[in-house]
Amino acid sequence: MKKDVFWWKIYFLLFSFYVLYSIYNSISQTSFLFIYHHTLISFDSGYQFPYFIMIFQLAFNIISLVPLFLYVFEIPYENFRIWQWLFVLRTALDVTGHGGDIKQLKAIYYMSQPFFWMTIVFLSCLILPSYVACFQYAFQWQQLFKNKT
Repeated sequence: MKKDVFWWKIYFLLFSFYVLYSIYNSISQTSFLFIYHHTLISFDSGYQFPYFIMIFQLAFNIISLVPLFLYVFEIPYENFRIWQWLFVLRTALDVTGHGGDIKQLKAIYYMSQPFFWMTIVFLSCLILPSYVACFQYAFQWQQLFKNKT
């Protein structure tokens, strides 16, 4: 694998903290996401579905730390089909599991458009490398580990 492992290790730590913070932010009773979802559920129990989608999305973000770790530390895992399905499911849940986050971004947009765009750039820089690494690990593993196998 030809990549700068040192920077990927730093990124892995940063992304791990981001995932852990996302979990904390979703289960903390004082957080916006917790209050948002539970307020909606208190008015209509049909809003439990978006809440469960968010929980599944968080679970897949935790699980996605595994292939990211394996990618960063260049550890081949024989059954790459698992990581391919994980990548597809994580992508689908990331698209659908951020109802409260979208509302939060919308509020930021109305508050300050420059801050909104800085937030979008920051989140993109934080999240997109994990997708690149997980995609490469799942779908391009033969090129990544051709020297190791």
